[in-house]
Amino acid sequence: RDGIEFGGSYLADLADSDAAIVTTYERRVPGWSAFVLAAGSRGGILAEILGATRSFAAADLDGDGNGMGDKPTAWNVEAFWTMRDDLQLALRWEGSDEFLGQPRRQYGLDLSWSPWPYATLSLEYLRGEFSRGFGLNEEGIGLDRRDQVTAQLALAF
Repeated sequence: RDGIEFGGSYLADLADSDAAIVTTYERRVPGWSAFVLAAGSRGGILAEILGATRSFAAADLDGDGNGMGDKPTAWNVEAFWTMRDDLQLALRWEGSDEFLGQPRRQYGLDLSWSPWPYATLSLEYLRGEFSRGFGLNEEGIGLDRRDQVTAQLALAF
């Protein structure tokens, strides 16, 4: 749809999500989100932000007690173009502050193809850059960056 849309939400408990921000916690931490979408006939730009309204208690976190990771925020800016009726390209730039195990900044592209009306095949590449101490590999060694490739087949019915 052409035009500009704005929106927002309030979450009663940010930790009660599929993101597994924390596994056990002492008190609820509400969250908020907002977005703006500007779209035309062949493309557009989407910007989103999500954050905690207050800090998690230190006992809730697996961090080192330095206060990092206690009040997470994440954002996303995406530009997208419809190249053909069945082919869409998106460029993404996103970041997060204080999300343990997640890159501080991440950027990349997504190519989506819809060969049938209710099916979409997407291939995404993202390059992530970590803040010191926020990402560890399987051996417990700190990460500087990561390259992630994701393929997804979505069927709508």
